[in-house]
Amino acid sequence: MATIGIAMAEKYYLSIDILKPGDITFKKEAMNLLIVNNTVKQPAGFGHSVIDNGQMSLVEQNTDSAALFCLAGTYEAFEEFGFFSSVQWIENSQNKGSNFFTLNYLTNEQTDSIAKAYNADVLLVLNRIALSDDLTSLFYEEEYAWLGALDISSISSWSIHYPTTGKAETIHYTDSLYWEQISSTHEELLNMLPQRGDAEVDMAVYAGRNTCKRMLPSWETRDRYFYVNSDKNLKAGMDSIPYKKWEAAMSLFEQATGEKKKVTQAYAHANCAVLYEMKGEIENALTHATEAMTIAQNSSAYQLTGRFSEEIQAYVEDLRQRVADEKLLKEQL
Repeated sequence: MATIGIAMAEKYYLSIDILKPGDITFKKEAMNLLIVNNTVKQPAGFGHSVIDNGQMSLVEQNTDSAALFCLAGTYEAFEEFGFFSSVQWIENSQNKGSNFFTLNYLTNEQTDSIAKAYNADVLLVLNRIALSDDLTSLFYEEEYAWLGALDISSISSWSIHYPTTGKAETIHYTDSLYWEQISSTHEELLNMLPQRGDAEVDMAVYAGRNTCKRMLPSWETRDRYFYVNSDKNLKAGMDSIPYKKWEAAMSLFEQATGEKKKVTQAYAHANCAVLYEMKGEIENALTHATEAMTIAQNSSAYQLTGRFSEEIQAYVEDLRQRVADEKLLKEQL
C-alpha cells in the first residue's frame, strides 16, 4: 500500500509496507506449535512499589496469574497469524521447582515426551515472566493538583525446543505500559488510575501478544522520498506518481540520470531506487541509492548536502538491511 504526500517544495514522500523477518527462524518441518508453561510464580513482595511525594515503599501484590495471561495472549496471537498448521498450549506449569530467580529449562526427555503427547513439532516455552510496577503520585503546589502514574514493565524469558534434537534456543523480551492522570485530590487520582492487578493482567497479555509479533515476520510502514527540481523528466516522472503509473515514472527518472547537473542525477537515482524497492528488486534499489549517495558525497551543491545527504545515507543503510532481511525471510517463509 502506498500513500503519497508533500514533504516540502522539492520533496514528496511515499509510505510503503515492508515485510520484516521475525526474531526466530523456525524449522521448515515445524508445523504444529505447542506453547508450554514452565514458570515459577513470582513472589508477592518482589517488584511492586508506591512512590508518594518522593517517599518510596514496597508493597505486596499477587501475580500468580501473570504466566497464564501471557501464554493466553501468545496463543491467541499465533492463532490469528495462522503461521502454523495448529497451535496448542499447556496451562499447568511443567516446572516443579520453587525458585523464581533461577531459570530451569525443559530437559530433552521432557521435550520429547511432551511433544509426543501433543503431536507437536516445536515447543515454545515460557520459563519466567517477571513484572515490576511503580505507582507514583506527586503534588504540584503551583498547579494545586496531584499528578499520578502507573508504570509497569515485564521481562519474559522463552526457549524454543524441537523433539529429538537436544538443543534449545533462548530469547528474552521486555515490554512496558504506562498510565498517567491528573486530579485535584489524591483519592480521586488513585481512583482514576487502573488497579494494579488489572494493569498487570493487561501487561501480561500485551507481553504475550508481542512475543508472537516479534518472533514471526511482520509488516512495517516506512516513509520513502521522491525528489524534484526544474528538470523536465523529473517533473514529468513525478506527475505519474499520484496515478501509480510506476513504469512511466521509472522510464522518465532513468532518463534523468543521464542529465549533466549532479543534482538532477542524484535526485533521479534516488527516485529510481524507491520504484525498484516497490517492485521488490532490492538489489537494484540499493545500486541506485548508492549512486545517489556517491554523487551527493562528491558534490558541494547545497541541494545535495545537509538533509538530502542524511536521508540518502539512511536510505542506503535501510536497503542494505533489507538485502540481509530478504535472505532471512526466504528461510522463514
